[in-house]
Amino acid sequence: MSGLCLCLLAALGVSRGADRLTNIAALPVVDPGARIVYDGSIAHDGSNDDWDWGYYRDEHGEWVLAQDDGAGCIYNFTQHRYLKFPVTFRFYFDGEDMPRLTVTPQEFGGKAPFLRPLAGYFMPHGDYSEKGSRPFRIVRSFVPMEYEKGFKVTVSAKLRGGHPGGWGHVLYHRYPDARGLRTFAPDDPRLAALNVRYGGRTAVPHDDEQRTAEATLPPGGTLRLLDRKGRGVLAEIALTAKDVGADALTN
Repeated sequence: MSGLCLCLLAALGVSRGADRLTNIAALPVVDPGARIVYDGSIAHDGSNDDWDWGYYRDEHGEWVLAQDDGAGCIYNFTQHRYLKFPVTFRFYFDGEDMPRLTVTPQEFGGKAPFLRPLAGYFMPHGDYSEKGSRPFRIVRSFVPMEYEKGFKVTVSAKLRGGHPGGWGHVLYHRYPDARGLRTFAPDDPRLAALNVRYGGRTAVPHDDEQRTAEATLPPGGTLRLLDRKGRGVLAEIALTAKDVGADALTN
């Protein structure tokens, strides 16, 4: 790496893991020596099969979805799971025999540290089966989960087409050393601070200001929603259209 790049990284104060997500200027910069790893259910043989995911069954009878040795940080966890087949996810760190965290799909968005807006779930609509509707829950988490010596993520039921079905991935950064990292802990205060920083509802102070108004937007026109001087945080913008039918999309 050139001296200029090293100076830039130093100026940005680039850090790893949870600390990195508090440094907005450094977000687009790749850490020196880091390797970004995507471990997902898409078949490793190059085909598009994504319904049979599980490396092996561990000593607890759990199916291993992702595993790494060394230092790093999980940055994204995504799963699509059919409601007909309830599952439990377990996260192990740094060679420990007991999971640091156990969570079910319906707990994303409400169980610390998987709190909104860094984590949550939603229920898509539609028919996803040739034999009829099979509703599923999509869970996503961007909560950073650091580890110094390795991690393992398991699930209680293997992904398999229709029985029970679903897909997902784990995205993590692997580092050449553990400098600046610590073993993931669900009660790490930095994780709560991240939810505050990125607009979690628990972060809104008691003296927050909320403004609502009704207006008609003329064709080709504009509306000024808010004009406020001073310092602060814009936490949320919500636009609601009343009495709008499907025909409005073409009118």
